[in-house]
Order: sequence, then structure tokens, then C-alpha cells
Amino acid sequence: SQYLVQVSVTTESLLKAFLSGRKKTTILAYRHDLNEFAKFLQNESIEESVKALLSLEQGPANAMILGYKNYLIEILRLQSATVNRRLAALRSVVKLARTLGLIKWEIEIENQKHQAYRDVR
Repeated sequence: SQYLVQVSVTTESLLKAFLSGRKKTTILAYRHDLNEFAKFLQNESIEESVKALLSLEQGPANAMILGYKNYLIEILRLQSATVNRRLAALRSVVKLARTLGLIKWEIEIENQKHQAYRDVR
């Protein structure tokens, strides 16, 4: 039957499922955000980076995400909205991986508190 479900989930099939059915602009934004995570890990590909993250246990995985968040804030000096969007992309991938049984943990790193960066009065 054409509805046979793939039993083993690879990082590649996870990412394909994660990006499928989304608007083109959303896919581009998520790809960009995940590419930035790959750069942080000094990996060649999104797949490699997600695989590295998912191979960790809960504590080390959350430590990696915390390090990434601090890098975005302190080194790249990104606005809180950008930091939070990049964290949201990772949270979404991790949530799908958990839903599909690849991992049993979730990202527990909080969003960056919003900071006004200009006075609009």
C-alpha cells in the first residue's frame, strides 16, 4: 500500500517532515535559523547539526542550546526577537523528534526576555 509508514526515522526524513507543508517563506526562515545553528557547531550541514543535538542526553543537549543562546546574545549581539525565533526553530525540530520517538527530552532553555532597543515615544 502507498500508505505504509516508514518505521525508521532518519535525521534527513525528520527534517523533511519538519519542513513539509509549510509556506515557502517559513521554510526559508527555518533553514536560515538551522544553518546558523550549524555554523555555531562548526558543522557542514543542518542534518549533521540536528543529528549531533539529538544524539545527546537531556542535560548536555540543553547545555548546548544554552551555549548557543549565549553566543547569539553576547557574540552576535542579536535582538531578542531573532534569538527567540532561532530557539523556536530548534524547539520545533526537537519536539517533532520527541513525537516520533527519537528522543525522550525537550529543550527547557527559556526565551530571551524582550528588550526594547529604541524609544518609540
